[in-house]
Order: sequence, then C-alpha cells, then structure tokens
Amino acid sequence: ETSEVPDWAASLNFGNCLSWSLDAKTLAALRNGVISLWTLDKNHAVPVDLPVPEGIQCRFNQLQFSKNHLLLTAGGVAWRESNGETFSFAAVWDTSTQTPKLISTIDKSDLIHTVESQVQQRTGITAIAFDDNLHEIITGGADGRLIRWQMAESTDDTVPSLTRIRDVLLDQGTKNPHQGMITAIDVSSSGQLLTGDSEGRLLLWSIPPK
Repeated sequence: ETSEVPDWAASLNFGNCLSWSLDAKTLAALRNGVISLWTLDKNHAVPVDLPVPEGIQCRFNQLQFSKNHLLLTAGGVAWRESNGETFSFAAVWDTSTQTPKLISTIDKSDLIHTVESQVQQRTGITAIAFDDNLHEIITGGADGRLIRWQMAESTDDTVPSLTRIRDVLLDQGTKNPHQGMITAIDVSSSGQLLTGDSEGRLLLWSIPPK
C-alpha cells in the first residue's frame, strides 16, 4: 500500500512551474508538488506518465527542460514508504520517446536541505537547472546551498545516481552569499550561472573553467 503524505510535506507551499521541451511538443507542469507531463497532438494535450523509483513518494519544487536535449529534470523532496526517511531528491527523464524513461536521480540519504521560520517552511531541492555545456545539473536548496552534479549515463536498465562534483559556495571559500533559500537557477548558452533567493538577491557567477 502507498503511504500517506506526511503532514509536513502536505503543508509545504509549493509554487507552480511550467516548461516546454526543446521541440515544443511536450509540456511539463508542476502543481502542488506533483509533476505532470503532456505531449501535444494537433493542439490536444495527451497526458504521459513519468516513472519514479519504487518505494518512494515525491514532492517537487521546480522543474526544467534541457536546452539542447529532450531531457527533463525536477527537484524537491522524497520519503521512503518503508521507513519514512526524508531526503532531498531529483530525477532526470529522457522524454525523446512516447514513453519517458527515468535515466538518473539524486537520492542521497545524507543530503537534506531544510529551513524553518515563522514565515516559511521548505525542505529539499528548491531550484534546479541543466548546464548543457558541462553536462551537469545544478541544484539549490532551502538552506541556500548550491551544488553541481555530474550527469550519469547508464549502459543497462539501471538508474544511476548523479555524482556530486562540488559545493559551489564552499568551493569559493567565502561566506554563503545566499541568506535565503535558492528559488531560481538558470545557465546561459555560454555557461554563465545566475541564481536568485527568497530574500530577493540575484547572483551572477563567473563561468567555470572547461
């Protein structure tokens, strides 16, 4: 049986998010933490199922299509049905076929971004973006933490977990400039990284060396 949504997850204030695929034939939407996918057929939207790993329940905060490929990623929080363990979670799907395929995840049990205050309660990955130039994914957390992940490719039917490359903020050797949770991430075609947080601060990062 599927476990019920934990009280803390049901109370989170997830925002809406929309994204088109590169070929404009697929639309992804995020509503109240639940992701939906549609393909367009003569201006009619046909719902498509997105697979997730067995044994977990997910609530997503943000999603994005890759700019160069028909890949979709979404980040948020998940919990295991077996023991209720909570962890930050993200998934990457290949949407190039009629049946999308889950190709990699971020499911580190030791990684949980949490912030609680009188005005907000958010957990997990709160922003996510592709860096197509470096074949990486960048995630931002409720705690203001920014992490780069190496995209993983499987040669069989397994779903590999992405490899953490580095914590961008710690790598700078300075105090975390994001005082609030990271709410937006985008990467330009030249590799320029832009991030925003809940305090209204926008940061433009230097382009990483190739």
